[in-house]
Amino acid sequence: MWALSWTSFWPLRRRIATWLRTQFGEVQRIRHLVSADAKVTIKLRGRAKTKITSKVNVSYVNVNIWNCDRDDIIEIEQTIYSGPVHIPEDSQEAQGWPFSIDMPQVYTSAAGLTALLPNSVNVFHKDDEGKVEAFIEYALFAELTAAVSGSLKKFEATLPIHIRQLTPILTTLDTSDLLDKAHVVKSRQLMPSSGDAERSTSKKLQSLFKSSPTPAFAFDIQVTLPDVIQLEGPNPLPLKVRVIPDWSKTSQEIVNVPQKMTLTRVSANSVSLTVAAHNKLIKHVEQRSNFKIWGMVRALGKTNIEIPWSKEPEDIDVGELVNLRFGADRVVPSHSNFLEWEIIGRIGGEKFTTKGVRPVSVVCLGEKGAYQPRPITRERKH
Repeated sequence: MWALSWTSFWPLRRRIATWLRTQFGEVQRIRHLVSADAKVTIKLRGRAKTKITSKVNVSYVNVNIWNCDRDDIIEIEQTIYSGPVHIPEDSQEAQGWPFSIDMPQVYTSAAGLTALLPNSVNVFHKDDEGKVEAFIEYALFAELTAAVSGSLKKFEATLPIHIRQLTPILTTLDTSDLLDKAHVVKSRQLMPSSGDAERSTSKKLQSLFKSSPTPAFAFDIQVTLPDVIQLEGPNPLPLKVRVIPDWSKTSQEIVNVPQKMTLTRVSANSVSLTVAAHNKLIKHVEQRSNFKIWGMVRALGKTNIEIPWSKEPEDIDVGELVNLRFGADRVVPSHSNFLEWEIIGRIGGEKFTTKGVRPVSVVCLGEKGAYQPRPITRERKH
């Protein structure tokens, strides 16, 4: 039996550029082998590849154009053993050779550009213009070369590994407050009830005969969103909504009058953007994943979310309400990531909407969900 066994050790520091990554494990063989001169090597290789298929119309016939671009990211090779090997035919224990490979923090591309070592990536996109396939992959390659009965034998094993940047558990997430200004709703439902003691008799009569103009409520909407999405993190992702009245532009008769405010729909998508390029041919690939927030709200038995109002409108944390989280299978953290949202609500029976898109960092909590396939082994004789 010829196999690779390995584990990963990721000591973490605060900055990505200072992280030390080490792959260590053991190359093993249990099948019978006797050689006076053998050598065991281990190689870590990372590569990137892009394949773009474009459709063009030539005499009404669709022609596929295949463009391939291949770039080796890293290649590190070590000889971990050199000497005799004796594994008996009836051996029940594997003979092993330990290894340890330090991952580089940066790499230099074929174009001479230096960048941080990228995460493992696998992207596939297809539309009417063609398709894009792109990946960044890493693998360990083990090779045992042995002189046996005057001939040279080679035994090889390949183990794909999943590389991604890890972060410590974030107990608090940095957030940003985004302000959408100059909203106005007009409705007679904004007027206080007829039993409100603060209303003057003249205003009640004006409302009764509808001789007064329809009152207007002016406000800004503040949305608080996370700067970082930690996949499978321990805390719900914050998504807070707050209505901030603009009393200077609000009709005088409803200044400081509490209003009934509800959210009727909240939606958010994580958008991962990948740029695949070959020479001058560039394709932008967007991958969307919906948080399905309103489905979780309905699961709580709610058809809307009321925004509380004491002396001033208070904020409502929709993320905490629905325990909003994001799993590692939902988004690719190595791409350029964005968070887009849309919030719809009603004040005084009138609809308001706010929406937007902003960049967001996506980080991984740990190795849960990392792809670890079985080794691929083969034997060659020379």
